Amino acid sequence: MKSNIFKNITIFFISCLFITIFLEILNYFYSGVPIYDKFKIDRNQLSYIKSKNKNSSFMPEVNNLEIDKFRIIRCGYQESGKYHLFYLPDKNGFRENLNELYLNTDIVLIGDSFGFSSCVNSPFDLKSNLQKYLNKKVLNLSVSGTGPIEQFKIIEKFTKDTNFKTFIWLFYEGNDHNQLKNINDRLNKMVVKPTSKILKSKSEIFVNYQEINQNLNFLDFEWKNENEVKLKIYISEKLRGLNSFIKLFFNYTKVDNNENYEKILKKMEIYLSKKKIQDKYIYFIPKYTRLSHKKKDHPEIEYLNSIKEYVEKLALMNGFKFIDGTKFLEGMEKSLDVFHYNLPTHFNEKGYNLTAHYLSKHLNN
Repeated sequence: MKSNIFKNITIFFISCLFITIFLEILNYFYSGVPIYDKFKIDRNQLSYIKSKNKNSSFMPEVNNLEIDKFRIIRCGYQESGKYHLFYLPDKNGFRENLNELYLNTDIVLIGDSFGFSSCVNSPFDLKSNLQKYLNKKVLNLSVSGTGPIEQFKIIEKFTKDTNFKTFIWLFYEGNDHNQLKNINDRLNKMVVKPTSKILKSKSEIFVNYQEINQNLNFLDFEWKNENEVKLKIYISEKLRGLNSFIKLFFNYTKVDNNENYEKILKKMEIYLSKKKIQDKYIYFIPKYTRLSHKKKDHPEIEYLNSIKEYVEKLALMNGFKFIDGTKFLEGMEKSLDVFHYNLPTHFNEKGYNLTAHYLSKHLNN
């Protein structure tokens, strides 16, 4: 009886050791995105646990804008795990633009939450870093949650009286090509104005400058099931290589045609041509999935490459210069360091700094 128990325990531990070694080998050769979603791990819990015992404090820079109320977006729970986003909205509700920039600026920048620099405070955001490296004025009209259609409408409405020389349009490979449905209805019916939903978020509230310190640090809660969540996180990360291996057998339909994107890109080109803007750039932002893969000929990466190649082809056809933001990140030894705690979040301070530096080198050239 005792010998059987000992035998079963031995078999169990040897099996566990074999499985662990097998998973580590897959992680080493494939890596990939941790399967947090499969274990239904709350993003708030994930960032909170990963940020524990990490030193991080930050007071937003105060710009001399006419509006005296800060907007706070409670995005920190899913990003840094340490602080929320505080900024002063400009006269149109966009992030931290002086009124004079709507008349004269050097650069107009637009994109989604990456252009907005989701949950990274000034002066560590993309716009602030661009201004630092280029020593030029930047009007940032980026809005989280928007795609190419909304971004065209924003540019059309808010820059009609703006003098500028350079236009930078950010394209995020994670979802921009999917946000182009019902283009005609959306172009005709969408109304862009400061009070519209496009410039607001349910998680936003307004605070005075004196209240920022009170709202800045928010680690005032604990999860009752923290140990259980930690175990789920551990397993999710150990299974990332296996998940990537399984996806080798998936069929991904490559992107080689999107009439709606072609249409909106052409509309932007016509609008900019009328304003005599010659320096037009499309900057391609990679998603976490691309940078997490070690096997660069993985079908999922080939699918993402098809998006990039298609966007580059259309950009060049319409007179835009294409800047591939994947190259310098893929060349980094630890490319996931541009995300909070190497998690699938938006860029952290390092990510926006490196992006601005790389982008500025192309603009200077």
